[in-house]
Amino acid sequence: PHDLGEAEDLLKKHMDLKDEIMAGRERYKKLEALAMKILEKNPNATDVLDKLKQLKAEQDQMEEMWDKKHKELTDAKDLQSL
Repeated sequence: PHDLGEAEDLLKKHMDLKDEIMAGRERYKKLEALAMKILEKNPNATDVLDKLKQLKAEQDQMEEMWDKKHKELTDAKDLQSL
């Protein structure tokens, strides 16, 4: 960002993205519950478990990337405040 206003705007947009990520986390929990029901009925449905693990790993990675970007934006805002 070139100035404090731009830094604050970028940080706000990034926080809005966090809301979307959190909504995705809620959808994941519902999907996980459904997957567990499927696995109870069919323990051999390993593809369901594999996809669930993959989705969880991708979600974790996305949250880590968000955290990293949040720190960068916060640092940039702090620099503009000086």
